[in-house]
Amino acid sequence: MNVQIVDNYDALSMVGAAYVQRVTTDNPSARLLLATGNTPIGMYRELARLFAAGEWDTSKLIVFQLDEYAGIGRSDPRSLYG
Repeated sequence: MNVQIVDNYDALSMVGAAYVQRVTTDNPSARLLLATGNTPIGMYRELARLFAAGEWDTSKLIVFQLDEYAGIGRSDPRSLYG
C-alpha cells in the first residue's frame, strides 16, 4: 500500500485524479467504480478537466456507479442520474 499525506482537500483531489488517470492510461479497459456524494467531487472535477484538455482518454474505460438504487429507472427522482 502506498500512503500519501497531503495538506488539504484540493491536493487530495489532484493526487486522486492523477492516480486514476495513471491507472486507466496504463490499462485502458480498466473498470472504474465511482462513488457518489460530496467527498470525491474535487477529484471528479479534476478528471473532467483532464478529459476536456485532451489529457485523459476514456474511450475504452468501463465505469460503474457505486451508489445507485436497484430497480429504479434513470428518470425516477430518486435516481442518482438526475
